[in-house]
This record gives sequence, structure tokens and C-alpha cells, in this order.
Amino acid sequence: MSKVKKIITSIIEGGAEAVKDSAKQIAGTVSPVKMLEQALGTAPPVQEDEFVKYLKNLGGDLTPQEMEKKRAEFAAREESEMDKARKVIKSALPDHLKPLSGPPKPSVFDQMKQEEEQKKALAVEAQKKQKHSIAAPAGKQARGSLFAKKKRKAAADIEMGKNIKVG
Repeated sequence: MSKVKKIITSIIEGGAEAVKDSAKQIAGTVSPVKMLEQALGTAPPVQEDEFVKYLKNLGGDLTPQEMEKKRAEFAAREESEMDKARKVIKSALPDHLKPLSGPPKPSVFDQMKQEEEQKKALAVEAQKKQKHSIAAPAGKQARGSLFAKKKRKAAADIEMGKNIKVG
């Protein structure tokens, strides 16, 4: 019974701490002083981040240069660990699941679109280079195809043909 009571009290205390933290954040957000600071643009005092708190707990008193040095060392170490992890993951993947090296190839549609754009650009450049435009031929225009219907005479023309005396 006492164990259960201890567990329940620890859960309640943990919940109370979370409520306290969130209440502090709400109070800081809604506080009239904070609102005035935000409106006037005055910077609130710089809060220490978790990494600085961690370093202070580990090493005691550290100068800002030492903290920056440790931060840089930590970032370099973390980056090297990430590179190692990427290499391990890449080596574990089969060939067909590995990412392609280099830029991805454009699709057939994109290739055709690019070719058309290049042709249009070349045509525009060629047109700009010509000093004068090509004139249309001035000769007799073709009336149509070989087997096209012939143009009928207008009704007035037919009557004129009837009234003419022959001979």
C-alpha cells in the first residue's frame, strides 16, 4: 500500500511541476511588463540555453570563450557521428534503394519540353538575325486543290449570258 501511495504522490508532484512550468510561461506571455517590453522593442535578458546549463553543472565556472569552444567541439563531434551513421545506413541499403548520385534525370516530358523551348529560342534568334522578313511570292495564287469544286457563276452572270444574241 505504501509503494502505491509513493508512486501516486510522485506522479502528482511531476504533474504539478509541469503545471508550474506552463503557468510560468503563460504568466510571462500575458504579463503586462512583458507586453510593454515586446511593444517597445526592448530585449528581455538573455536566458541560458540547456547546453550552457549542462556545461555549468558539469564544469562549474566556465568563461564564455570556453563555452563557445565546448559548443564547437560538441557540434563537430555530433556532425562526425551523424556522418558515420549515414555511412552505415547507406551501406545497409540494397542497391535499388540507395539514393541516386548527382542530380535526378528529367522525365521524358520535361526533356521534350526543353527541346521545344530550345527550338523556339533558336527560331527567335534566327528571326532577329535576319535584316528583313521574307516577302510572300507575288505571283498568281493557287486557287485550291486539283479536285476541288469549281466556283459557280453568280445568278446575274447567267442571265446576261442568255440575253446575248448569237450570230
